Amino acid sequence: MTELQIKEAALKAFNNQDYPKAFNILWELGVDGFLEYSQRNDRRTKKFNWLSKNWKRKSHKGYSYFWNTFVLKENVFTACFSSKRPVELLHNYFSKTDVFNELLEIKLAKEYPSIFIEAIRKNEVFFREDRIDFLLKDDLLKEEYQIHQDVWESFQIEELHLWKEIEAILLDIEKHPLEHILFFTIEYFETNNFETNFDIVNQSTLAGVYSFFIDLILRNSNIKQEGLSSEQFEMDFVKSVYESEYIQLKKLVFKCLNYIKKRQVFNSRFFQPYCFNSKFQPRYIYESLHFYESPESYYQWNVDEIRYKVSELVYSKKGSDIVEKQIENAAVIHSRRREDYLDNKTLACNLQALIEVLRDLKLTHFYLKEDNKSVKVEVEKIIKPLYVYAFNRYTRYYKVLKSIKASNSLKTNNWQIANLHLVVNNQESSQFPFIYSSEEEYLDLNTKADQEFKREIGLQVLNQFGFKRLRLKRFDRFNVRYSVIDTPFVILDNYIFCPILFFINFSSQNVYVNSLLKNNNRDTAIQIEDVLNNLLVKHKFNVKHPTKKEVDLVDGDSDLILFDNDNVLLIQVKRTNLRLDYKAQYNELINTDLKAANQLNNAEKYFSNENSIFKIGNRKVTKWIVSNSFEKVNTTINDCLKVNYLDIVSFLSNTEGMTFKTLPNFISFFNTDTYFTKIAKPLIDNVDAYKEIFSLTKMNARNFLWKDFDSFKAKKYSHYYKKGIELNRKGEHNNGIKALNECLKLEKEDVEVHGAIANMYADIGNYEKAFFHFNKALEIISNNPFVLRNYAIALRESGDESFKEVYSQITNKYPFLNMS
Repeated sequence: MTELQIKEAALKAFNNQDYPKAFNILWELGVDGFLEYSQRNDRRTKKFNWLSKNWKRKSHKGYSYFWNTFVLKENVFTACFSSKRPVELLHNYFSKTDVFNELLEIKLAKEYPSIFIEAIRKNEVFFREDRIDFLLKDDLLKEEYQIHQDVWESFQIEELHLWKEIEAILLDIEKHPLEHILFFTIEYFETNNFETNFDIVNQSTLAGVYSFFIDLILRNSNIKQEGLSSEQFEMDFVKSVYESEYIQLKKLVFKCLNYIKKRQVFNSRFFQPYCFNSKFQPRYIYESLHFYESPESYYQWNVDEIRYKVSELVYSKKGSDIVEKQIENAAVIHSRRREDYLDNKTLACNLQALIEVLRDLKLTHFYLKEDNKSVKVEVEKIIKPLYVYAFNRYTRYYKVLKSIKASNSLKTNNWQIANLHLVVNNQESSQFPFIYSSEEEYLDLNTKADQEFKREIGLQVLNQFGFKRLRLKRFDRFNVRYSVIDTPFVILDNYIFCPILFFINFSSQNVYVNSLLKNNNRDTAIQIEDVLNNLLVKHKFNVKHPTKKEVDLVDGDSDLILFDNDNVLLIQVKRTNLRLDYKAQYNELINTDLKAANQLNNAEKYFSNENSIFKIGNRKVTKWIVSNSFEKVNTTINDCLKVNYLDIVSFLSNTEGMTFKTLPNFISFFNTDTYFTKIAKPLIDNVDAYKEIFSLTKMNARNFLWKDFDSFKAKKYSHYYKKGIELNRKGEHNNGIKALNECLKLEKEDVEVHGAIANMYADIGNYEKAFFHFNKALEIISNNPFVLRNYAIALRESGDESFKEVYSQITNKYPFLNMS
């Protein structure tokens, strides 16, 4: 049978629920073909993933047959777990089925321990109370892997302990009205934000804490609402915060939120990196459990974050240019005072930048429901009132509060005092740190601010950006369904609520992009293919944009095909949510990037054979996953490079007459990340905050202590390490080396100790021993830029010209590193 005939026969058998026959027929394709087709979702043939549970097709039991029987065949088992992506295969088993096959897991743990451990990590299986006892069995893993069992047990105990504390406190909190709980929720976040000097990283953590808490309390049916009017809510808030009413409830809410914050910090610092970052590995140091994050991993994470900033910078420049031209053409920025003019001009520029981003992503409309019909509304009419409101609350509340803190005129770190000063001295209306108003009051406010505002659209906005309490499912602490970043408003009957701390995020580009991506349908996603196609044609490339009829014929998919006599570039365009954490990144890899890579690889195979659409022939093939996502850009996924869509669009739209002479020139430009580097380098070099992120000290081996199993050894180690560093600081290098050698007696594989000893030997001119310890440090953590920099200095001081190669190694590996 041909490949097509095999697939058709397997599909027919599967649809007839003859699962043994279906899988045996499909196995004739070989393991790669079997795994690719069995996990494929295909709208044309109504085929779904056979290896996961399909909740809409309850009669489907094919996944159960596969995981309980078929995969245990020796030839199948060996082939599947020796294949290209076995961990992604196991994602089906651990996260998308209800199967628990002990025989399969024991066999995996014995024969493929690394794969088994990575799959347990990626699917957070050790947090499941029904699985942890099995995972901690003494004979499950060989001794060299048992450190992971220590991690699983320790993480599970700590997380469960925090959750039990939260549950216990909640039993007392739930006796109080919801509005009173919200009073102290606001005070907690304002106090924490003020005391940490409005730190952006802390604000991100607080957003996670708030989302968790709101999801938790709104799903608790024991917590009742009083139905306070907006005026009464404000009055009671003042009494609660400034007159110390309900002090016991305040203590409960603060205690609960502190536990949630502790859980959130553990989640971001330990749980998520361990689960979803393979470069974040556990190690024993002096019998204490530590985690090391490789320098490359930390560097990549920060480069991804800078990509967001670069994109914002590019579009901010575009927005500013448009507004300046509008002003030249007699457009008016309304304001009463000079400072208001500057704020309002900034608002106009930022809003225009956001509109430009949305246009390039073809997110130009909201699709709202009216009388059970879908109504298309221009995006500016939806986002302008929200954006302006958020920006104004920032300038009139947080900007003033920040200036009070910065001026130190009150000499206080107490938010209550600073806030009271703001309210008393504010010439505008009273500034509360929250929005609480009836829907009618909210609509009236927007109508006064914008004469073109339509009330029916305003109601739809609240539906789009509001989280309602009605019919909420049971709370799941591992999958919190509410996010204040995407959905600022909590809808409480006919009232809306949101702390200003989080509402001001609605002046961020990313929030609107994510919200519109959820709202828009697949048809608008396809339109970005046209945007890219038109720009490439404008730059005189040969481009084939397959028609829908042609796409249906291809086994695989390539949205755009660029070609010349010697080269072919296959492009798969993906419009996806912007990801902000390790877990979301991994989900994007599984749900978007890998599928796109499979489509491109299948398309390459199809176009390499005889067909009527496009023939590759002997030409060199390059494959790109072009996505609006900023994570893992310029990394290779199954032989396909991930490239950022907005980078390509921005560059091709703003080249000022520049054009690429050849297709290889175009491919090389983005393969080498040249566009991003040109913008990011001066940004990092000139902004102190970014310089600090990429500083050598930050890029040193990232060592995080989790748990001391032997506190005596830990104290002894810490004593000698501090002593050695202090002696060296005083110039007593030999005594410093002796002290640090005591640390090596406790732990031979410590990068920081070997690096410190190497520096001390270099200081006294003993380069032979210095180089020995530098090399030992680099054996433990290769490519550590801090060690490499010091090694290069020592080489240069010793007269060894190879220091140039080491410096070159650093700059090639970490081009944005601040070496000073």
